[in-house]
Amino acid sequence: MMLALHILGAAKGIVPDGTGSRCVVCGASPFAALRLAGKLLGPNFSDYDALRDPGATHACAGCCAVLGGKPSKTDPPIRMLQVVAVPGEPLRVVARADFEAYLRRPIEGPHVLVWNDSMKKHASLRAGISTGDELRIGGDAGMVVYRPAEDLPLLDAVKELRGGFARRDIASGEYPPKKIAAFGRSRWQRLEGVVAARRPSYLLDFLIGTLAAPEVDATNTEDDMPISDTDRTAAALVRAVANNAKVNVQWGVFHSGIARKRLIQAAASRNTLPDVVEKFAQYLDCTGLGMRDAVAILETLTADEETDILAALRARPAMIATLAAERPE
Repeated sequence: MMLALHILGAAKGIVPDGTGSRCVVCGASPFAALRLAGKLLGPNFSDYDALRDPGATHACAGCCAVLGGKPSKTDPPIRMLQVVAVPGEPLRVVARADFEAYLRRPIEGPHVLVWNDSMKKHASLRAGISTGDELRIGGDAGMVVYRPAEDLPLLDAVKELRGGFARRDIASGEYPPKKIAAFGRSRWQRLEGVVAARRPSYLLDFLIGTLAAPEVDATNTEDDMPISDTDRTAAALVRAVANNAKVNVQWGVFHSGIARKRLIQAAASRNTLPDVVEKFAQYLDCTGLGMRDAVAILETLTADEETDILAALRARPAMIATLAAERPE
């Protein structure tokens, strides 16, 4: 069975010998045995869970070419590169900024994509054979599965958000209010809705790490429409509780991430909106005026409105917490 490692080995110039060998890395290899397993893997090797035949005594020439090599400016090993391998072609080394092109316009036939983020692990061990419909990219922490037909909207959302926010903002869901104002609230809300549905996921982490910020588009004149009444009321409830939080000053509760984390926990552990608010208040050690204001808001809501707000808190906790952090005018 042809593996991604075999395509990579051939792209590095290794030719099958017609007999093959038993390889500690790839198992049944089309390449000749070259080195003792211990000589290739070495004392610092940590990806033992990725070995297909741990009991084999040797490593094949293909895997030696893929995994071997020392850091070098002239001939760096694959673990320090982003690469694309197509059967019958030499290995392509891809600049980080150019990797996006392979996601937007995938190669139709079988090929291998490797994204080495830390440049210390062997991401090639976690690569699969990609096609135009499904990319199976080798990454540091596992295989990234990207299906263009399904995942292009997520790529576009992350790309656009990179124009106004740092990678850590998008990854955590903790967006500074000043950046939201500069970016445009309705634009941010629309894009964050796409991203929040896939957080957390390795695909999202990969896209955040891969995509560079876009060039500034001076023609973008999207109106900054107000947030929905449901989200506005949800944010007001969260703010009312946080106003009197004893665990920290109000704005520290938001910017430290405590509000978002406790909101997620409260929304997941209770079945009604009043119970969620009460549990959130308990988490933040909130009493007095903060709770009185929150109760006053709850008393104005219909049953349908409570249901909608509870759904919003569960679906968009990071967004609600960020909106709550904005000082009301």
